Amino acid sequence: MIKKLSAIAIASLIASSMIYPYSALAKDTREAKAPQEQAASSQVRVETANGYITVNNHKIIDGKTFIPISELAKVLKVQVKWEASTHTVTVENDQATMKWYTITDRIKVNNKDVTITDLPKIFDSRTYVPLVLLRQVFQIQYSWDSATKTVTIVSPDADKE
Repeated sequence: MIKKLSAIAIASLIASSMIYPYSALAKDTREAKAPQEQAASSQVRVETANGYITVNNHKIIDGKTFIPISELAKVLKVQVKWEASTHTVTVENDQATMKWYTITDRIKVNNKDVTITDLPKIFDSRTYVPLVLLRQVFQIQYSWDSATKTVTIVSPDADKE
C-alpha cells in the first residue's frame, strides 16, 4: 500500500514539474512580446495638402507613432467604417480598400490577404493606425520633423492636384 502511494506521489510530482515549466515559459514569452507604450505627452501636428490637424491623443508604441484613424480621415480624405457584427474596420480611398478583422488581426487590401507587420490597435474603443501602415497600404509618403513634432503627409497624387 505504501509503495502504491509513493508511486502515485512521485508520478504527481513529475507531472506537475512538467506542466509548471511550460506554463512559466509561455508567460515569459508573452511578457517579452508585449509592446512598450511611451507616454505621448505633447501634440502632434499632421499636415497634408487638404489641411492640418493637431492630435493630442496619439500613442507611441515601440518607437512608432499611432494616430486615431478618425482624426486622420479628416485630412486624408478616407472613409472609415466599423462593422460591429464582424468586428471589422474598413478604411478606403480612391486607391485602396483595407479591411482589418480585429478579432483575428487579419488584413485584406483590395480583397487580398496581406501581411502587415505594424497592425492597427484599439485603445478606448478607437482605432489607431501606425503611420507606416499608410505607406504600406495607401502608398502615402510622410516625413517627420522632430523639432516641431510635425508629420507632413504627401498623397501619391499630390502632383495632379
